[in-house]
Amino acid sequence: MTFWIGIAVTVASIVISFIWTQKTLAIRLALLVLGLIGVGLTVHRYFEDQKKQQEALDYWEVARLNAVALHFIGGDLEDHTELNNIIGAYIHNQNGKVVWDCSSEAIEAYTKAVKFDPKFPFTYFYRASCNKLNNGDQWQKDADAAQRLLRITTQIPGHNQNHDEIFRMLDRGDLGRRPG
Repeated sequence: MTFWIGIAVTVASIVISFIWTQKTLAIRLALLVLGLIGVGLTVHRYFEDQKKQQEALDYWEVARLNAVALHFIGGDLEDHTELNNIIGAYIHNQNGKVVWDCSSEAIEAYTKAVKFDPKFPFTYFYRASCNKLNNGDQWQKDADAAQRLLRITTQIPGHNQNHDEIFRMLDRGDLGRRPG
């Protein structure tokens, strides 16, 4: 919308410049400023759109992964990832719900996964949940990181539904039930 407003303001200032024949210096300056504002709005929106498209490209692979770091292909086929090698032993499916361990080994695995791929939001979420449960420090920092990443991945077409589920949990301030 900002892009089109910028275009409209620019066009209006150009049209008025050519149609209005008796212009004072003040009117000419006002038209110049109006035109520059229009160009500024247009350029700003253009670069924002470019940034959003680049983010979508950067996070596309991550957005396809589920909470266990697998990509569902179809049927019983899943694309196995290195992230799953790191965290797979600590994430379980219990009655259709994702449950994560909070043992010290699991937290170490989540930390290793964060270092391996800092764009993957679920390991931040698991670590935040465990650290809050264990009264650990910096759980809020991890929760904020997960929410920031999920804000990006949930906007990418074709993202895995687990991104939406965890994002809603974080929006509610819910870091999950006691794992078990």
